[in-house]
Amino acid sequence: MTKMKTKKNKIMSAEFFFALSYFLSSLIKPLLISNASRSSTILLGSTILLILFSVFASRFLISKRKCKIFLIIVFVVSAFFVWDMIFRPNNLLGQYYYNFIIYGIIPLVMLLEVEDFEQVLYWWSFWAIIVGIMYIADPLLGYQWMGGYMPYGFEAMLPAFSGACVIFFYYKKKCIMPLMILFFAEIVIFANKGAIITGAAVMIFTYLYSNNKQNVSWKKLWGVCSGIIVCFWQKNNILHFFIMLAKKIGIRSYSLITIEESFNLQGGEFFIGRSNLWSNVWEYCKQHIFTGYGIGWMEEITGNYAHNFFLDLISTFGIILSFFILIFLIVLLKKTIYNSNAFFKYFLLLIFLLWFFPLQFSLTIWKTEAFWVFVGANLYMNNKCNFKVAKGD
Repeated sequence: MTKMKTKKNKIMSAEFFFALSYFLSSLIKPLLISNASRSSTILLGSTILLILFSVFASRFLISKRKCKIFLIIVFVVSAFFVWDMIFRPNNLLGQYYYNFIIYGIIPLVMLLEVEDFEQVLYWWSFWAIIVGIMYIADPLLGYQWMGGYMPYGFEAMLPAFSGACVIFFYYKKKCIMPLMILFFAEIVIFANKGAIITGAAVMIFTYLYSNNKQNVSWKKLWGVCSGIIVCFWQKNNILHFFIMLAKKIGIRSYSLITIEESFNLQGGEFFIGRSNLWSNVWEYCKQHIFTGYGIGWMEEITGNYAHNFFLDLISTFGIILSFFILIFLIVLLKKTIYNSNAFFKYFLLLIFLLWFFPLQFSLTIWKTEAFWVFVGANLYMNNKCNFKVAKGD
């Protein structure tokens, strides 16, 4: 099994700065909030500084092939925005493109010099855990730093739990278990249902991937999953206990309360609020099923986005273009699964989980960094390369 520390885990590397940039906004969020009027300037300056450090660490050697792919991605996506700006403009197009710059273009730039995914996996997990530790007490402070239960779950605790799972299951560092349990408890109590489902998927994936198939105890795994289901389903159970506990310490747990409400409904519909929204979005989609409404139009019309990846695609691009986008993503996923580099595969499959599951219930691709990292890393990296040697070694 891979050791936690190797000579490759060095700070002055493109991989280190990519991982740091992934969590940059979360790491400096207290500074951004304290200087709200200059927050954009601070974030932009910090990002440019990281890009310069990354270029310096890679000795100014940037692959022309990767640069071409980067320019193609930016050109194609920008072309969609220009098309909509000309033929079906709306007031949110500018904000959506700004989100694409922050969550899409910047991560794609930071990926340009990345080659060693062993370092990426290590440093990404390291910074994810640091972010989790920073915001453990944030719910008790009224989410004054993260701004709400949704960003708290998706931007802080879910990556932190994922990083802890990697350290525990893959690197076999048992000392991380208390933090791993604490992070998941924070997700369950203080985040949202989408983060809970994603966290469970991450835990199962990291457990199965980090063990040989013949060593996986499927009976134990099924027993754990069954126990969780029973605990959440029965009335006056552990779920109710945690709700009461949260109330006693002055916390209103959105996720636990809505889970309890869902299970108390006839049929136990887990996403009753989302299903109503999805039905309304689908009715709108049917009116422009082939062409879609364009970027941002659904939110402009209804005051809310689709809260579902597939509905978001159809409402934006129409069913024909959405079909080709899905085929493209399936090809990338297949490329990830069959990649010869174990670290690349592990990290990209983890990143896939961190965008695929959340996008089924919340967020959009324009505000999901993991989505663009998944796309960019797959397009940048040649499947025939082993990526075993870092630059400069």
